[in-house]
Amino acid sequence: MSGGAGWQRGLARGGDGVQGAQAKDLGPMPEWDLSDLYAGPKSQGVADDVERARREAKALRDRYQGRLAGLGRDGPALAEAIVGYENLGELLGRLGSFAGLLYAANTADPERA
Repeated sequence: MSGGAGWQRGLARGGDGVQGAQAKDLGPMPEWDLSDLYAGPKSQGVADDVERARREAKALRDRYQGRLAGLGRDGPALAEAIVGYENLGELLGRLGSFAGLLYAANTADPERA
């Protein structure tokens, strides 16, 4: 097929040949339970972790910017810098996972974008 929406027709067809309107009759789709991460997108936990991440990122920058080369001669100080970076990464990963999964569950919802 050249151009057109042939690729869309191929995507609309499931393995059993169900198309369009029939596929819409599947009922409500399951949604991830993200409560292990945060109670909701506007929860105090999200706000607290965003603020904590901001503070931790600023503290890392203030403490280590322009000083990383010197840490190579001080193992304990380098280890401390790495632990701080890993902790920030874990916090940002949690926030990012929550945001990404929340959005992926319903990309048509402007509240999740």
